[in-house]
This record gives sequence, structure tokens and C-alpha cells, in this order.
Amino acid sequence: MTAGTLYRRSLREHWPSYLAGVVALFSCSISEVLIPRFVQWSLDTIGHPDAQIPLWFARATPLLALKALIHGLLLALVIGLIGRVGWRQLLARQTHIAGRELKVRFWQVLRLLPLRTFHAYPLGDLMNRATGDWNASRAIHGFTVVATLDMIFFTVLSVVSMLSIDPGLTLYCLLIFPFLPYWILKLARKEHDLHIVAQEKLGDLSGAVAQALSTIRLQRATNTDELWQARLRTEARDYAEKRFAVVKTGWRIFPLGALPTLIAYGVLLVFGVRKIGLGTLSVGQFVALLSYVLMLQGPLFDLGDIIAEWQRGFASLSRMVEIFNLQRLADLFSAKSLVPDLARHGATIEVHGLDFRFDPGERLILDDINLTIKSGERIGIAGPIGAGKTTLLSLLAGLLDGPEHRILLAGADIQPVARDWLAQHVAMVPQRAFLFAGTLRFNLQLEGEFSDERLWEVLDTVQLAADVRGFEGGLDTWVGEWGINLSGGQKQRLALARALLRVRSILLLDDCLSAVDAVTEEAILRRLDRPLRGITVVWVAHRLSTLRLCDRVFRIEAGVLTPALRPTFALEAPGHD
Repeated sequence: MTAGTLYRRSLREHWPSYLAGVVALFSCSISEVLIPRFVQWSLDTIGHPDAQIPLWFARATPLLALKALIHGLLLALVIGLIGRVGWRQLLARQTHIAGRELKVRFWQVLRLLPLRTFHAYPLGDLMNRATGDWNASRAIHGFTVVATLDMIFFTVLSVVSMLSIDPGLTLYCLLIFPFLPYWILKLARKEHDLHIVAQEKLGDLSGAVAQALSTIRLQRATNTDELWQARLRTEARDYAEKRFAVVKTGWRIFPLGALPTLIAYGVLLVFGVRKIGLGTLSVGQFVALLSYVLMLQGPLFDLGDIIAEWQRGFASLSRMVEIFNLQRLADLFSAKSLVPDLARHGATIEVHGLDFRFDPGERLILDDINLTIKSGERIGIAGPIGAGKTTLLSLLAGLLDGPEHRILLAGADIQPVARDWLAQHVAMVPQRAFLFAGTLRFNLQLEGEFSDERLWEVLDTVQLAADVRGFEGGLDTWVGEWGINLSGGQKQRLALARALLRVRSILLLDDCLSAVDAVTEEAILRRLDRPLRGITVVWVAHRLSTLRLCDRVFRIEAGVLTPALRPTFALEAPGHD
């Protein structure tokens, strides 16, 4: 599939809306082009009682003719208003429809791809495609189409109207116009090429930022944050230079758009005024020609932007299609993927001789990990920062691509396990959970539907109900992206509540109470025992006291996992009956 194929398919699917939108846009352009003619006819009627005006406006006296012209102008404006509303609802709206279709398809493909795909398409690159490329791609389905057709309709109708006034003078005014598109197109192509380079550089910058954020704790532990800052500054400077080159190329189009207008004004002031003196051109006609020349300046300036938008749009759509074409890989992976037999094996986890490093030649993050977890058992893992706790959980969740035949979920190797099975049966609560810009209710429910009673129940379990009741909007309180208006402990408890709403066979907790004070943690632990019954739990924590509900506790340090001796208070947790 190519960008052109996908674009034509979209046009065919939505052709009724496009056709009706084009008609509405054409009526709007006619209305705009008629305004200078109504001004011309009104001036000529006032100054010359015998002036030639359209027959349907001719009346017995100039005053009655002027009234008829005013009524005609108002009718044209109403038609233009209706047309403007029409193309916005029918044609421009396709931008939003296409945006939704593109984004839904983008995520549908990504969610089923094997993890190794993301080595070729890192997070920064994918985010760039899902934002910048997506925005440029959706524009050519709606707003860019509107701008292009409006420029064509308006230019053609204006030139025809000018020719009907004075063909010779019009040709002199527009003499340079046909030569302009070549130079503008040449600059637009250069801008397109520079845009591609800038987008690729933006992908590199986004990837570096994502990597820096994901390793920020390790940077602090190893005192390498200054090196990362230097790298980010270099990447940002390179992107700024590439982007500024795009902007400078676009600026060069503006003088080309202004030059024809200046020449046309010169022609009118020299030859038009002379014709008025000779009586071969009326004042109204001269004013109408001046208006059209001024109005044509807009399409000239827009020409470069429109060409650049098409170039950028199809370049970005090609980058989106590159991901869509991975659907075959996703289908192949799904066809070969395994579905573990929970009924036979239960929610068991087995880890055999697991070694893991992020890149060949780097130090081992995990060193010969061996662990067997029975279905419904709770396992705790404690250890210092950078010991490999989060890496182990990410491998168990299928969020990292590890070695084959080392991790078994319900008796099946995790590598070929179907991604949708993992999503349905494995939940992970990260230490720094992502919260969407939306209400508390939305962040809890996401794609699900839960009653308010159930929502308050889980909020009470994680000791967040009192906080939410204290908010002015309650469950409908707005939460900024990343939960910027919540405390660290509130964000963690909200993420834990979100996981408890969806019963999963395996629950992975990554130090999800690290920002909660000891008193609140104690209250949460007392209430968590019942919701966790029957669920296989792997709980990672920096504090050993957090793991009091676990059946067995291990310690991991420098990637080595060993059994841990728990303090006495940890054995006083309520039992499972």
C-alpha cells in the first residue's frame, strides 16, 4: 500500500461528503467574487444613469436600481454564508474524520506487533509519526483540500470577471502570473525535502528525550546526567537548524507572491487611469479591477503554502503508511502466536536461567535468574535502585523482548505469546504511571464501564476515596496529563485502583506505593489482602516492609536474585483463607 492508494481509498469512501462540500465551497467563492461587481454596478449607477448593469437589476430610476443591487448583494452574502457553513461541515470536517481513522489504524497495528519491531521503530520515532506526521496527514484530507479548491475557484472566477470588464487591461495585469507557479513549485519541493530531513531529526530528538526520561534514576545513580544533558542539547540544536532551514525556504515564497500584485497595480495606475480619461473605462470598472488584483494576492501567497502542505502531507502520510504496512508482520505474528492454557497450567510464572542486557557488550542487568511462582502465589522482590527490579517486571509483562524459552507464563514461552492475551491476563502498575488529560472517572475507567459504587470501592481500598470526595468535582475532577495536579502518592494510588478494577490472572506491581507515607501504606496493605486473593502477584519494592502480604520474598542486587530473610513484622500479615 502506498500513500496515494490510501488517500484515493479515503476519497472513495467519503465521496458524498466531498462532492457536497465542493458544491458548497463553489457557491461561497461565487459570492466573494460577485462583491466587487456589485460595487462596480452601484458606482456606475450613481455616476452614470445610463450605465450598463445586468438586466435583472435594471429599474426605471437609478435609485430603484441601486436598491435592487443592494438586495442582490445581500442575497449573495447569504448564499456565501450558507456555503461557508456547508464546506466547513462537509469538507473541512474530513480532516477530523481522517485523523480519527489514521490514529485508530496506527494503534491497532502497533499493539499486535512483536517487540523486536520497536528496535527498528523506537518510541521517539513512533511518537513523532503519531503526532507530527499524523497532523500533516489528516490536513490533506480536509483543510488542504479546502484551501486548494478555494484558490482554484476564486482565481478562475476572478480572472473571468476581470476579462468581462476589460480583456486587454486584464491580460497586461496578469502577464507575469503564469510564470510564477514554476518558481514557487521549485521552492516548495526544496521545502518538502528539508521537511523530511527535519522530521527525521525530530524523531531522533524525541527518541533521545524518551530514553533520557526512562533512565533518569540510573543517571542520578551513576552521575551521568550531565552527559545526557549535553546529548539532548546537541540533538535539539541539530533539529532547530534543520527546522529553520525549512522556514527560511518558505519565507522566500513571499516576495514572489507580492511581485505580480505590484506590477498589476502599476499597469492599472498607468493604463487604467488613461482609459478613464478617454471614457473607455468607468470608475466602477476601475475600482472592481483594483479589488480583484488585491484579492488575487491572497491566492498567490497561499500557492506556496498549499503546495508545501500537499508535499508535507503526502510525505507524512507515507511515513504513516510505512507503519500500516507492518500489518502483515502483525498478522504473521498473531498467526504464529501462542495462547497459554490457563485451565491446565493456571497463572504460573517460571523463569529459567534468565540473563539480560540491553545491548551486546554491556553489563548484565539480570544474571541467571531462576524463579518459579505458583498460580495465586504472591512473590515480593526487594533491592536497591538500579538492581534490575523494574527490568525483571518488564520482561514478565512482555514489555521487553528477552531471550526465548527463559520465561514461561501458564506453561507457554512468553516471546510468541499473543499480545492481546497478555493485555487480557497480565496487568502491571508502574512506579510512575501515566495519567491522561481527563477526569478521574475517565482515568479509572478508560475503555471499560464501571458503576460509581465499584469506583468508590477501589478508591476506598487504596485510601484515595477521602481525597477524591474532597475535590470540588469528585469523580469528575479534571486531571492534567501525567497527573500534574495530583501528588505523587495520589497518582500511584490512582494507578493501583485502575489495575484493581480489571481483574487479571497476573498482577505485577513496580514499587507502586513508594510515594505513599507509612501510615497510608499500612491502611492500604490491610485492605489489599482480599482483592489480591487468587491472583498471581509479583511485587517489587524498595522497602521490605511493603512486601508484608507476600508469601515469599526475594532480594535482587546487581542482577542476582536470592531469597531474603524478612523481618518479624512482615510475617504478621493477615493470612489467606
